[in-house]
Amino acid sequence: EECASDRLILMDENFRYQMRDHLVASSAMVFKFLETSNCPPTTIYEVFRSWIRYVPVQAPVIAASPLLEATFRNLVDPNNLELASDVLVEILRMYPSHVKENQGLVERMIPMLSSLPFEQALRSDDEDVL
Repeated sequence: EECASDRLILMDENFRYQMRDHLVASSAMVFKFLETSNCPPTTIYEVFRSWIRYVPVQAPVIAASPLLEATFRNLVDPNNLELASDVLVEILRMYPSHVKENQGLVERMIPMLSSLPFEQALRSDDEDVL
């Protein structure tokens, strides 16, 4: 969060950019760690969401991560629905489809979005599913 906030004043602004660049460069390793972690899904999705929100991760890194597909799969799990939804909303917010650099990520997400059980959700009485 510190590398994304302009409200925090640093003596040397270059430190902020160096820290951000280090976090960006570490993104694939962090995602790989999350994939193999024995942490509960809630922790994994909270870290994944925070990383996407505060670190300008390259779109291809997200597209290549198995965490993306796992997040979509967890949309049908009532225990993880809310966290998985939060992650996907954050991805859609941070990586808009009109930005050319995000094209590969968007193309990767379209089949996953298309495979969601929308008809089942519409028939459900649970407003969280809708």
